[in-house]
Formats: sequence, structure tokens, C-alpha cells
Amino acid sequence: MFSSLLPKPEHATHDTIPVSIIKESRRSALIVSPGISDRTKTHVIPNPNTADKTLSELHVSSDGSLDYAKTIALAQDSKVAVQATYEDTIPLKERYPNLKHHFPRYTLQNCPDKSLATCVEETRELIEKLISQSDGATEKSEGASFVNFTPSGMGDPDDGGKTIEIRDYKEDPMLPPKFKLRKNRHKEPSPPPPILKSSSNTKVTKELKDQWKIPSAVSNWKNNQGFSISLDKRVNATGMGGASVESSINVEKFSSLSSALENAHNQARDDIRIRNQRRKEQAIQEQRDKESQLRELLERTRTERLGKRPGDDLRNIGKKSRR
Repeated sequence: MFSSLLPKPEHATHDTIPVSIIKESRRSALIVSPGISDRTKTHVIPNPNTADKTLSELHVSSDGSLDYAKTIALAQDSKVAVQATYEDTIPLKERYPNLKHHFPRYTLQNCPDKSLATCVEETRELIEKLISQSDGATEKSEGASFVNFTPSGMGDPDDGGKTIEIRDYKEDPMLPPKFKLRKNRHKEPSPPPPILKSSSNTKVTKELKDQWKIPSAVSNWKNNQGFSISLDKRVNATGMGGASVESSINVEKFSSLSSALENAHNQARDDIRIRNQRRKEQAIQEQRDKESQLRELLERTRTERLGKRPGDDLRNIGKKSRR
């Protein structure tokens, strides 16, 4: 293939001019005659000193220049496409983006050969094979096969070998697995690399130790172990062991506040007691009223029954029936 030395620019509109450099060789197998008007427009003279890979024909165009594309294509095969220019190397989809192609779509009825039917049959057989393997179906064995085994080595020379019978046996699919899957036991990671630091030669003074001294935590609410803690440690733990700090809390009227709270509490308790007593008296009065009403109703019913004579009801019924 002969083409330009540099690639074509991205937005270039002109065609690239093919460039080729022909070197003269003393061992030339061909003599080109542009004036001959035959089909190939070449005149070939064989060279017995040339190698087997030398071109046997050169094709010359009408203007007398050498047609490299046709020469190389016919030297290899008549069906080979030679890329002689830069445009030949560009794919057709990029060279013609709006090109619409209509490839023939054959079916089993209009296919000219048996390639489509063969492809369909092979695909069907492959799918059936995969399905049978996934379902766990096993192929039927054709019976036992016998193999003659002859050992090779320092054995008995009179030994003629052994006959081995190979047979496929059915396996129960409900059997437990033969092999156990073990977990991948990872090794412990290597220890981290040591961090090298320069040793400090400074001596720790008492003042520095006191600054870093953290007092023990003493709680005024929790003492699960039942230790006896002195008062000075409790005071130091609460932060009141240092210099006296002026308190911003007004403690002048604490007694009056406590007495006022106590009076309010007593007054509320008295109000609740009085209210409960009134509710109890009201419930007792309602119960008495209901009992008096029931008593009056009973007396009225009794007097009505005593005021009637015996047989009055039968007389009234006889009068109604006569009417």
C-alpha cells in the first residue's frame, strides 16, 4: 500500500496525493512498456535470478504511470481490495454516514442454499443440550466398553496386559455432597512497620508532673463499692477546694421562699380534702333521695292493692264481654 507520509487533516476538503518512492534495482524482473495496447498494458520479461516473491506483472495506466493498486491486487488475488489512498483506509460508516443499505434478509423458504437451515438446526441442538445439562439429565450409556491396557515399564515380559471394562452407573441425585467447601483461611497480616522517633533527653520536672496530674473522679451521688471518701476529696472533686469564689446566687430570702412553698402546698392539700369531702356528702345525699323515692313508690303500690276488693277484676272482665 502506498499513501502519503502524513495523515490527512481532520477538516481537510482536498484529496491526499499518494506519494511513492521508487528505487532502482539492478535485479529487476520486469521491463514496463507503456506503449503496448493489450489488456494489462504491461510487457513482462521473466528473470531467472529473481526470488519467488517478485511480482510477475506490472500494470501501467493510460498516462504511462504505474498503477500500484491494480498491480498488488492482481499479484495477490483478483478479489483483494488494495488501499492505495488515505480515503481507502476510512471506514464506510465514517466516509458515508447517511448511506442507507438494504441487505437481503433470507428466510427458510427463500434462502438459496441450506446455510440458514443448517444454522437453525445447529442452534436448536445446542440449546437442547444446554437445557438437558441444566436439568440434570444424563445421557444414556451405550453399555460397557472394553479397553486393552498394556503396562509399560520393568514388568513381566510375558504379561500381555489387562482388559478394562468401562461402564457408566447412575448416581442418586439425593446423595449428600462428596466434597466439603472450606472457607478461605486468610493469614494474619504482617505487623505494622515500626515508627522510628528521636528520643527526647529532656527531664520531666515536678511542675510538669503536677500539670499533668489528673485527680480521681469522686461522685456525690454514686458509691457502688461503699468506699469511705473523705470530705476534702469530695470538695476537691466538686471544684470548690481552691480559692473562694464569690457566689452570684441570692440567698437572702431562701427561708421566705421555702415557707411560701410549704404554705402553698398545705393550702392545695386542704382544698383537695374539702373537695373530696363535698363529693362524698353529695353522693350520700343522692343515695338517700333514691331510697326515699323507692320507699314512696312502694307505699303507693301497697295502698292501691289494699283499696281494691277481691273479685273486682273478674266482674270488669264479664262486663266487657257482654258489651
